[in-house]
Amino acid sequence: MTKAGLTGASKASQRPKPTRRPRRRRNAAPTAAAVVVTLQHDAVERGANYKDVIERARQQINLADLGLTEGVRCRQAATGARIMELPSTATSEMADRFAEKLRGVLAGIARVARPVKCSDVRISGLDDSVTKEDVMAAVITKTGCSSEHVKGGDIRTGPGGTGSIWVQCPVAAANTLVAAGRLLVGWSSARIQLLEPRAMKCYRCLELGHTARRCQSEVDRGQLCYRCGQAGHKASDCSAKPHCVVCSAAGRNPNHTAGGKGCVPPKKGRKRGGKPQATGRPQARQEELMETNNG
Repeated sequence: MTKAGLTGASKASQRPKPTRRPRRRRNAAPTAAAVVVTLQHDAVERGANYKDVIERARQQINLADLGLTEGVRCRQAATGARIMELPSTATSEMADRFAEKLRGVLAGIARVARPVKCSDVRISGLDDSVTKEDVMAAVITKTGCSSEHVKGGDIRTGPGGTGSIWVQCPVAAANTLVAAGRLLVGWSSARIQLLEPRAMKCYRCLELGHTARRCQSEVDRGQLCYRCGQAGHKASDCSAKPHCVVCSAAGRNPNHTAGGKGCVPPKKGRKRGGKPQATGRPQARQEELMETNNG
């Protein structure tokens, strides 16, 4: 190779490589409808169990009459509830009728809910005149989703002096907002950011990886603020310096809120003869949210 050729090759090797733009994360909407059955606490104290409850429902409800000739898929949620997943061919109306039948049969024994898988988004860049109600109305108008499935926190002032708010809405609605990139709220052209799924957290001990119903910890931190670790108030009303009581007790850096990004994620375990299992599954966390929001 000539000297000119070597020089050209050397210059080409020194050119910065083009950086790839990160792919925009997008949530997958559920492909099938579902119904969640949760035993009531007083019914459990009277001796009720899921075996008897499901058997009672089977004796009084004919799935074929509801158009569910393929049956349903039953599995256990992280909270202990039973999730009845309908086949992909079933319509939302079929699931609604199935849930209504179950409510009639299991009244006073179990709560029956039609869960909606939701995602969290942050809406920022709001001017001083915008209220929480303005944001909720704008989300509903933009996405067409039901008002009962849209929830939000309080508007907080960010470093730039503008307001931001956390909003939870159905996956399809969140995807619509993220695809648009902006949301008109009053005069404000607000920015939309899809938030990472929150890890499953126990609201009794505040540790990650399980729910309160499966908590085996001897420590009850249910009355403590998630932000500062003190009792007597909620994290939404707290302006103190973040202090994670869970990490503090474990000898780790506590300078963050309990369950936040600073917490050490649960270790992955391996079942015998199986694949590694992640204990802090976003799906399990979502099941807990679905049951809570629809209870």
